[in-house]
Amino acid sequence: MKKTVPVKLILLPVMTALLLCGCATASGKASGSAAGTSAETIWKTADAGASGASSAETASASASDTAGSLSAPASQTASSGGSPATSGSSVSPTDADAGPDTSAALSVLAGKKLTICGDSISTYEGYIPAAYNDFYPAGTDIDDVSKTWWMQVIQKTGMTLCSNASSSGSTVSGDLNDPVGFCYGSSVRLNDLQGSDGSSPDIILVLGGANDAINGVSLDTFTSAYQTMLDRMQSQYPNAQIICMTCLPITMWDDGNEMHYRPYVNPLGMTIEFYNYEIRTICKTRDPSVPFIDSYLCGIPPDNALQNSADGTHPNAAGATLLADYVVQQLENFAADGTITQ
Repeated sequence: MKKTVPVKLILLPVMTALLLCGCATASGKASGSAAGTSAETIWKTADAGASGASSAETASASASDTAGSLSAPASQTASSGGSPATSGSSVSPTDADAGPDTSAALSVLAGKKLTICGDSISTYEGYIPAAYNDFYPAGTDIDDVSKTWWMQVIQKTGMTLCSNASSSGSTVSGDLNDPVGFCYGSSVRLNDLQGSDGSSPDIILVLGGANDAINGVSLDTFTSAYQTMLDRMQSQYPNAQIICMTCLPITMWDDGNEMHYRPYVNPLGMTIEFYNYEIRTICKTRDPSVPFIDSYLCGIPPDNALQNSADGTHPNAAGATLLADYVVQQLENFAADGTITQ
């Protein structure tokens, strides 16, 4: 969608309709408010974890274990029978600053061909396949491709763009035979991960799941679709290093608190963190495991979404820089520990 809309609206496709549905009844408001409060508590727990603090809902752990980690919502942990996942592949900004020599890590990344597989947050007009939907620039202050999070990553690491197969509103779940690549695991989307010259990427960054959450896709369906996407992606690009990313917070305007956003709660009563928990778990339990970047912790919680997002969900220029810097830090660590090789 390219028209400018009021800041109070969430601009991902179908979000506005869902928000209106959520506000249609008093019971809907009550449910959203309660779940929103829980989600905000979860975000604060995550922020504490990133700085090495313990969660009030989990047993104490060492700073190295909790850095960049986040517990699953309590209701999900109970229903799944599992313990909250920690982001073992993700490193907090503080740890990254104290980590290995950056220049050596960047030398490993320089020249590598990078492909982006994402949704609206990763789009820019003219840089995605013609049949795909773009969001940026769309009247935001990201008025040049150099301000997008992914182009900043390329510029700061010396990598080159192989392909950007991102489409606004696209989902991880869906029809694998989708003719326009709307589904992440579809043949069309997977084919679009290669360069225009047919070259295969060295690294694929996968940022998806937000629209599945918005549309109320069940966790079982989402998990199955995510696994299928990775299976098909690894089969088609066996030499590429696939790195998954958790979703950024999805927030909506809080009319009860002027100039403030609160976590969005979908029709199933879940925030984006439920889906992020599944992403972390999938990546950690696959054999071999898949590295992931916990971009949920990049620094755009509901409390500062007004300053770092265009609408509570899509990063503005400041938010894109926060995300880009966080991703670069994680990539440097992956290069330093051998996850990404020369």
